[in-house]
Amino acid sequence: MSAVSSLVMICEKRFQVNDLENAKIAAEVDVTSLTLGDVSDRAKSSEFLNAEANPTASFTSTSVEKTDVGFAAIGKLELAGVTKDFTINFTFEENNGTAIVRG
Repeated sequence: MSAVSSLVMICEKRFQVNDLENAKIAAEVDVTSLTLGDVSDRAKSSEFLNAEANPTASFTSTSVEKTDVGFAAIGKLELAGVTKDFTINFTFEENNGTAIVRG
């Protein structure tokens, strides 16, 4: 299995731990930039991601909630021309003014 070695992503976040009601997370990925070694062309083909017809994938949160182990960004994921409800679980910590997000 190949690891992702290249990907172009634009991310917008508006997130404060004490103001989840106004939190927003949005990301857009250039699917045509996806590099997966020997399987790149097949992954971007109409058989899978159909990058020619759908050059971007995106996630936009509709809400962000606190969970027992961190946070959950609940929203819509659009991938290969299909939009579905999707949740991204993540942790957040701040270290010397730098946000560290994992998930």
